[in-house]
Amino acid sequence: MLLIAGTFVASACDICGASAGNQNLGLLPQMNRHFAGIQYQYNTFGSVYRYLSDSKPDRHDEQHYRTVQLWGRYCIGDNWQLFAFVPYRSNVHISDNTYTYTNGIGDISLLVNRIIYSTPQCIDSGWRHRLQGGVGIKAPTGKYIGTSELQKSGVPNMQPGTGSWDVPINLNYTISKNAYGINVDASYSFTTVSKDGYKFGNKLNSQLSAFYHIQKGKLFLFPQIGFRYEYSLHDYDNYARRWLNTQTGGHILSATVGVQLYLKSVGVQMSYQKPVYQKYAQGFVTPVGRFDSGILFLL
Repeated sequence: MLLIAGTFVASACDICGASAGNQNLGLLPQMNRHFAGIQYQYNTFGSVYRYLSDSKPDRHDEQHYRTVQLWGRYCIGDNWQLFAFVPYRSNVHISDNTYTYTNGIGDISLLVNRIIYSTPQCIDSGWRHRLQGGVGIKAPTGKYIGTSELQKSGVPNMQPGTGSWDVPINLNYTISKNAYGINVDASYSFTTVSKDGYKFGNKLNSQLSAFYHIQKGKLFLFPQIGFRYEYSLHDYDNYARRWLNTQTGGHILSATVGVQLYLKSVGVQMSYQKPVYQKYAQGFVTPVGRFDSGILFLL
């Protein structure tokens, strides 16, 4: 640790541990039907590594994170729903034209949600409300070899898995009238300690989206615009000794734009997030943008 600290001012990046991120549900399709689908997510960041010696210039690195994820929903009765997420992650770290790759199965998550309130069909005011929430578990099924090996390459958090059992909670609310609506989605993940004593910080993901409903025959279109806010606590290099990693943690506010399309039993979604304000890892890490897409089949 002293050797690494003597070489760089910053050699860690919390957001690089994107495998510890939360699962956001967003605007969901028909609530009384099962579905299965696949998602693709691409996230990119820039990092600045500053040498303690003034004789060397700052080093600018890039991190690219790609995830292909199977996910689905199974409805249990009228009010209970089970969600499952199975990700495969491929991460790339670029430094001085040197590429470091990590890839493999990520951590599998299960989430049980309950519909807390839904406007009865008999109410004819035009307003529709739906509130649901739940709790889940993220299992350490992803590839994880500990932090010490990857620290030799200066990329301690780029692994597909986190090596820890985590507990995510979720709350999702939608209000609409006629063709207009607003969706609020928030999830918080309580993390635990990995087998080598490293602990990723607890994470909050939240999103506010306004949408418009367009119907053309059997085609349903939902253009959306809004904001996404993410907040992460600091990591611990050794939680038992309370060794706080001060070069991790932070928050980001992003503008989002997206669209969902449904034709019969097939749905397609795409979205893009552009940071408008951020402060990660004491300013050494800069999120560039995030792109999400996916297709699902209603069953």
